[in-house]
Parts: sequence; structure tokens; C-alpha cells
Amino acid sequence: MDIEGLRPEQVLDILIQPLEEFTLERKDVYYYIRHTGAGASRQAASLARGIRREGETYGIALENTRFLELLPELFKQAEREYAILTKADGMLENLYYSGKDFDSLLRIILEQGNADYVIHNSIYYIIELPRRDIIKKIKHPRPKGRGIEDFSLKSLRTWGNISPTPPALRPKGRGIIP
Repeated sequence: MDIEGLRPEQVLDILIQPLEEFTLERKDVYYYIRHTGAGASRQAASLARGIRREGETYGIALENTRFLELLPELFKQAEREYAILTKADGMLENLYYSGKDFDSLLRIILEQGNADYVIHNSIYYIIELPRRDIIKKIKHPRPKGRGIEDFSLKSLRTWGNISPTPPALRPKGRGIIP
């Protein structure tokens, strides 16, 4: 096969053409070869079996799965509304948890996928979070019920004025929400 002078996308298209259950997807500056077709429906069924719900208690037993494929199935099982506002995807491995409430299990999954959530009007908004922020959250977890969704703008303004630094030593006009 002569591939000299061809763009990488053309080369990948040629290579996967005989593989009917695969497609080529471009994401920013890289490519994914994604499995589709009959195998995809088997994977969705396997994903559904890997998530268990008993009342308000959840469990998961999956050796590996894609982050952005797991989230919709989890929300479907929980019968909750959501919006995924991240395109960052990756493989999650060794997901074996049991006896968790929905928010705890979701937080574990999101930490592995470099994401977080905010609840607004009973809708879970999934947002991307840098890895260093995930590590900070693990080391210094926020108290239960003290998430972003629990603060009004007024309480954030008040909260922003609290500082261990005396007013006389604070820099002028910085760090305080008026």
C-alpha cells in the first residue's frame, strides 16, 4: 500500500475500511477508531448489567468502560436528568463498588473521568475538571450538602469576604466580591 503524501485521516480510513464494525472519529488534533455495529449493542447490554440499583443504593462491577458511555447508563438507571458538558473521554478500569448512594457513586466515577457536577433545577450538569483540582478535592473533601448548588449569589458574596488575613493587610481591590 502506498500511503506517501496522504493525510493521516486518509490512511486511517483505508486501514479500517475492511472492518465494517469500526468508524473513524476526529477529535481536535487526534483520531479515534471506534467500534460500532453489533458489538456496540452487546457492550451497552453489558454496561447495563454492570450497574445495579436496589432502592436508593447502587453498585457497579465493570472491568473497563468508556467514561462518556458509562454516564448515560448510570443516569438512566437512576432515572435522573443530566447534561454532559465535557468532551473529555477515556477508559475507566476496575470499577467495583457496592452499597453507595447515587451521588457518592457518581462522584467516584467523575473523579476518575476528571469531571465534577453541579445540580441546577434538579438537573446534573457534568463539567470537566483539571486533574490537579480532582486531587485537591480528594485530599480536602467539601462537607456533604455544601456543594456549589447550595449557595446563592448573596451567600457567595458574604462567603468571599471571610478571610484569615486582617483587612489592613489585604491587597486593595482584589479577592473580595463586592
